[in-house]
Amino acid sequence: MQTYTAEAANTMSLDVIAKATGAPVVAGTVNFYLIALNGDNSGKWYRAADASWQAAEASAGASTYKGGSLWQLSIAAAAWINGVSYSLYAKETGDLNVVYTEQIVPVSISYLYESGAGGTCPIDLVEMKSHLRVDSSDEDEILSQMMLAATDWAENFQCRTYISRERTMQLDAFQLLIRPPYAPLVTVDSIVYVDDDGTNQTLDSAYYRVDTHTEPGRITEAYNYYWPTTRNVTGAVTITYTSGYGLAAAVPEDIKAAIKMIVHHLYVNRGDLGNIPESAKSLLWQKRLLNI
Repeated sequence: MQTYTAEAANTMSLDVIAKATGAPVVAGTVNFYLIALNGDNSGKWYRAADASWQAAEASAGASTYKGGSLWQLSIAAAAWINGVSYSLYAKETGDLNVVYTEQIVPVSISYLYESGAGGTCPIDLVEMKSHLRVDSSDEDEILSQMMLAATDWAENFQCRTYISRERTMQLDAFQLLIRPPYAPLVTVDSIVYVDDDGTNQTLDSAYYRVDTHTEPGRITEAYNYYWPTTRNVTGAVTITYTSGYGLAAAVPEDIKAAIKMIVHHLYVNRGDLGNIPESAKSLLWQKRLLNI
């Protein structure tokens, strides 16, 4: 997820990865596409050429390569309307890249993650030491720390929870569509909001529907129900949810393989998280989500 400031030019960033190889796209023309998700232009694309909104796919502009897999584009102030949420995606002109969409929200309703960070590694220490060909127990504590660091990095890179646990997110107000950012969504445990009088209220589950089949999951108003009014304060809505695959055995093997690669890198390079191996990133890209 990225944020924007209304009525100002905003620079957006996306990773662009080749479909065939999983390697970063470093040359060519990469266009960004911006779709409004609500408001008067809902479902339309912003066209940079004439600062208009179009019903058919239109380019928000050609981006600039910034290094690694990163491309950036400054999108004009005319595109950014207060209170509107957007989806952003990139396409290389030869249609050779992996296409994903990232949610763009106003700074005023950006997410605040309060808890749920620091998950358990889905690989046990014995298995990891076997992978690294380490026989001694002298560095068990350091290795355990590296395993947790690698797991945390991979979960944040993919926007996924591996071993199921509870997470908390906050919004400054209810949104038409709420997407808890870490997949797979299992349950929404509670929604607490600050009402007009400044009192915390727990929202009855009859007011909303939870979709656990899409990734990220979705929370929407139930039929004939509407979100309650909240006080105009930061963090007015607190959503507690559970996400994850379950136990360690259920975590996909490609994710476990990537974590092993990252731990090996950390072990050999003594804690260097700045140069994660591209082979690990390639494995994680297959299931990467960016708050679609």
